[in-house]
Amino acid sequence: MAHDKYAMISGVIKRINVNNDKKSLLIADEKGFEYIFHINEHTIIMTFEDLKINQKVDIIFNGILTRSIPPQGNAIIVNGLKI
Repeated sequence: MAHDKYAMISGVIKRINVNNDKKSLLIADEKGFEYIFHINEHTIIMTFEDLKINQKVDIIFNGILTRSIPPQGNAIIVNGLKI
């Protein structure tokens, strides 16, 4: 039986996108690489409206990112960190 693989990216929220029911975060890591993570009804997150630009977050995802620029993935957990 295969085990699920998870990965984590730590970074800062650069943009919060809300388009109808679709939500996503643009995250920049410490090296300046950017990623987009999509938020859905299964994402474990503190209240989405409480997230702020420049807030530090850890994003847990399934390790799969698109080859687009910036890479995109589906967030499983968004952990907002205290500054």
